[in-house]
Amino acid sequence: MNLNLALAVISSQILFTVSDVLARSNLKDAGFSWATVVAPWLIVYIAVRQIAVIGQLYVHANAELGKMAGLFAATFILLNNGIGYFYLNETLTAPAYIGVSLAFLSFLLFVLYT
Repeated sequence: MNLNLALAVISSQILFTVSDVLARSNLKDAGFSWATVVAPWLIVYIAVRQIAVIGQLYVHANAELGKMAGLFAATFILLNNGIGYFYLNETLTAPAYIGVSLAFLSFLLFVLYT
């Protein structure tokens, strides 16, 4: 796999994860209402996601869709579970962590053999 494509996948997924954490932190207490939709944090959220979409478009323009979809999914699972565990203090069940481990293995296989 091309290193630039792998970096684009990882970078765009990091940006999506950052925006997810931003949304969660702002919506957890306030909930979803008109006030949260017009709040200033939403502009930052949308801007970060737009930059992430540009990264995704770069990947889609330069690689096969099926291979990259798996790589995006594995990266998403790893990043969100890492943020959930280390930053948000969320824990999962043992079978769920086995699934996360399998996602990590699939990520390695994609990077090494495609």
